Amino acid sequence: MVPQIADKAKRRARKVRLTRDQVKESLALFAPSPSFEPEVTRVKIIQGRGNLLAFLDVDLYLNETRIFLLRGVRIVRQNDGSVYCQLPHQKSERDARYYPIVCCYDQKLKQQIQNAALAAYHEAVSDPVIQLAMSLQEVQA
Repeated sequence: MVPQIADKAKRRARKVRLTRDQVKESLALFAPSPSFEPEVTRVKIIQGRGNLLAFLDVDLYLNETRIFLLRGVRIVRQNDGSVYCQLPHQKSERDARYYPIVCCYDQKLKQQIQNAALAAYHEAVSDPVIQLAMSLQEVQA
């Protein structure tokens, strides 16, 4: 009888109960972290539509695989002259309010998309060929 009691005590001593948080932390160490990379594939400069400056198409890559396309990302001028990026939205016919088509709940990913869009817009606007085309359109108008 004494050896059986000793065996049970050894088995109990070996069992370690982990909390849910500890299990999540240990699983997170082995899980591959997804890395989303936005890439702007098209920039369409808009003139004569108020504060709207450009429409962009943005591809989202997950671990180097293209998984999602955002069309209708907008570059808009604020009242103070600075520009910002809007994710696609649509005007409702019922109440004439704008509703988002795409909602990004991950703030880090949203910031990556906005930074890529603004960088692509500034690069397109600084291109001398685009500047010439924009000035020719202004002269014709």
